[in-house]
Amino acid sequence: MKIEGIDHIEFYVADAEQSAVQLRDGYGFTVRGRSGPGARQAGYHSVLTRHGAITILFTSAHDPGHPAARYVARHGDGPAVIAFSVADGLACFAEAVRRGAKPASPASGPGLARGTVLGFGDVAHRFVTRQDPASPFTPGPSAGPAAAGPAAACARPAWLHGIDHLTLCLAPGQLAGTARTYHDVFGFSRTFAEPISAGGQTLNSVVLQSPSGTVTLSLLEPEAGTGPGQVTDFLAAHGGPGIQRIAFRTADIVAAIRGCARGGVSFPAMPDSYYDTLAERVGPGIPVDTLRKLRVLADQDGWGWMFQAFATPQHTRRTFGYQLVERRGALSFRPHDLPALCASAPGQH
Repeated sequence: MKIEGIDHIEFYVADAEQSAVQLRDGYGFTVRGRSGPGARQAGYHSVLTRHGAITILFTSAHDPGHPAARYVARHGDGPAVIAFSVADGLACFAEAVRRGAKPASPASGPGLARGTVLGFGDVAHRFVTRQDPASPFTPGPSAGPAAAGPAAACARPAWLHGIDHLTLCLAPGQLAGTARTYHDVFGFSRTFAEPISAGGQTLNSVVLQSPSGTVTLSLLEPEAGTGPGQVTDFLAAHGGPGIQRIAFRTADIVAAIRGCARGGVSFPAMPDSYYDTLAERVGPGIPVDTLRKLRVLADQDGWGWMFQAFATPQHTRRTFGYQLVERRGALSFRPHDLPALCASAPGQH
């Protein structure tokens, strides 16, 4: 199957309106729609937000039997559905099931076909085909002008241009099987694999990418027998495997950080020693003093530089958070800056 990109990400949250406000104020998203009366009768409420090519849907449950209610009770707020753009949603759904995926639900509607299968943990994947971009957004809200109300759109510059990658945290012993599932069912290939020492814990890491190169997943698993660390902390607080980070791609990380900071987003301090060492490398294109002030991490591969900034999690359990990434030629994903991140604020990442 050919996955063309991420159509949208659906979060299950306790309060969809409040979650949309946080994304609007902090990251410049706009509210593009809300679920109608029929959704409320079905026991849920959704708010659709967008920023550039990024679409995030927040869904909260009024019915305790709704999947969002069960997810929030177990994990707190978090990304529960990653929807892939494909040429034929129903055909991809059928093919994924044939390859061994557990089905959740097939569905179709005017101008849209989709089907959902389970991915890992309590995270599902939805295959979406949009024959008419103006067709109603399913599930729930209709795409269109920004809605009025407490989470109304706010005119902001387009700092963010897409989703660079997602970081998945897995329990010990789950990485190999999860990577195999994404290869066998979804066609992802391994682009990077390396053990990492971070915060006193050894992590096994694998980076997977869709054949189109549009979807990248970074998988982290604590090595059995190692001490506590950021991934085991996540697993305990989250109640099992889940998505720890969504990395937004930007063409100007300095402008993006300053814009997010004006909206109340904070970034944890990094050890000064990190920047002292960075100054000894080949110049990254952004002054080291600026990187230090804005708490930006920098790494280099054979093609160029990658800059990253990790926002302080606002999640009630301190599990999920957002990340900013700017690539200046860099093509690979290299999590070597993870030790510096862990040292900056233990127990918060």
